[in-house]
Amino acid sequence: MTEEMKNMTFDEAYRELTKTVNALEARNIDFNDSLVLYEHACELVVLCRKRLGELKGKMTDIHERVRKLSQTEALIPDEED
Repeated sequence: MTEEMKNMTFDEAYRELTKTVNALEARNIDFNDSLVLYEHACELVVLCRKRLGELKGKMTDIHERVRKLSQTEALIPDEED
C-alpha cells in the first residue's frame, strides 16, 4: 500500500475503488494490467474496511458518551419555574 493510500479517507478510497472496478469491468485492458488493477482494488477494499472500523469505533465512543450524559442528566432534578 502506498503512502498516498494510507492517508486516504474512506470516501476517497471508496471512490478510487469504484473507479478501479469500473476499469476492470471495461475489459479493454490486457491481462497484466488487469492483475495490477485487481491488486490495487484488493488493497482499497482492505483500506475501506479499516476506515469503516475506525469510524465504527468513533461512533461507539460518541454513543457511549451520550448515554453517560443522558444518565447524568436524569439524576439532575428539573428546576421549577
